[in-house]
Amino acid sequence: MKKVEIIERWGLFPGIFFCLVALIVLSTGITPAYAAAKLKVEPSHYDFREVPEGPPASMTAVLENTGDADLTIKNVWTHCACTDSELGKQTLKPHEKTTLKITYKTVDRPGIFQKNITIATDIAGQEEVEMEVVGTVKEAPGAKIQVTPRKIDVGSMKKGLSKKLTLTIDNIGALPLVIKKIVERGSGAVYYDEAKQGDIQIESGKKRQLEIEYKTAKSGSFTEVLLIESNAKNAPKGGFAFMVVGKGEE
Repeated sequence: MKKVEIIERWGLFPGIFFCLVALIVLSTGITPAYAAAKLKVEPSHYDFREVPEGPPASMTAVLENTGDADLTIKNVWTHCACTDSELGKQTLKPHEKTTLKITYKTVDRPGIFQKNITIATDIAGQEEVEMEVVGTVKEAPGAKIQVTPRKIDVGSMKKGLSKKLTLTIDNIGALPLVIKKIVERGSGAVYYDEAKQGDIQIESGKKRQLEIEYKTAKSGSFTEVLLIESNAKNAPKGGFAFMVVGKGEE
């Protein structure tokens, strides 16, 4: 009888031993070998739908560590200068959350957009987590310029003498188009200046012919670029360009 009791009592020791080990692990903060972090991004796909051109479009995602070990967010890549990110915290404990703000710059970017964001972590097997933002930027009303012809051949012309060039300028935008200056890109020669001649305004959907006196100081074949400075939203920063080609004679 005593021998049986001793065996039964001894059988309790393995269970007690494992319980003690578990208590030690929990009390000392030792992470079990099987513990792992896991990153959850909500939402991982976001549709802005339609946003106006001008104000930046922003959304905020929630990042949560749903695992049972700490994780570190090493980096966030937006892959485009048009998209910015702002991360709340880099290190997350188990079940801790943080925010990731994504901002898309809409100025001069009308139309459909689709941008990917990559979140780099220290999690084995989950080194990169992808999220995506999409939407459509509704173009803001503005003036738009169209010039005909874009290339003018003046043929042969004497140096120092001028030729009249006729341009047809269309405003294909929704607001009035204002022509401020016409300059030659290389020499800086001015062919039209609102400061001296007053600006030219063309209403939406209208066109106007403009004459300029063109001169060349070059001998031989030449190609010159003239820039029209205006308030047109479809024009590059330096101005809307057209070309003049010909041959200068002594």
